[in-house]
Amino acid sequence: MSSTLPGADVRGFYRALGIELAGWARREASVACFAAPDRHARGDRDPSCSVNVDTGAWHCWGCGARGGAYDAALARGRSPREAIDLMVTHGLTTRRNEVSVADAPLLLKPLAARDV
Repeated sequence: MSSTLPGADVRGFYRALGIELAGWARREASVACFAAPDRHARGDRDPSCSVNVDTGAWHCWGCGARGGAYDAALARGRSPREAIDLMVTHGLTTRRNEVSVADAPLLLKPLAARDV
C-alpha cells in the first residue's frame, strides 16, 4: 500500500499537471485517462481513470495504465527531475539528501573534530 507524507497536497499536485480532481471526491476521483487517451473509444468521454486523493495512486480501468504520482507526472510529459520537484513542492516526498538545520553545524566541523 502506498502512502504519502502527512499534509501532502495530492489535489494540488494533480492540478499542477492539468488534471482537476473533483472536490466532492473523498477517496477516489474519476478523471479521463491522461496516460493513454488515444487507446480509448470516444476519447474517454466517460472517465475511466481513478485517482486516490489520499495517496496519489491512479488506475485506468479502460486501458490498464496505472502508477503513482511520479508516474502521472511522467505520463503528462514531465521529466523525471520535474516530476520529483513537483512532488517535493506538494509534499508528496522529500529530497533524499535533505539535511536538517540541527545537523548543519555537525557537517561543517572537520572530520577529526567530530565526536564519532
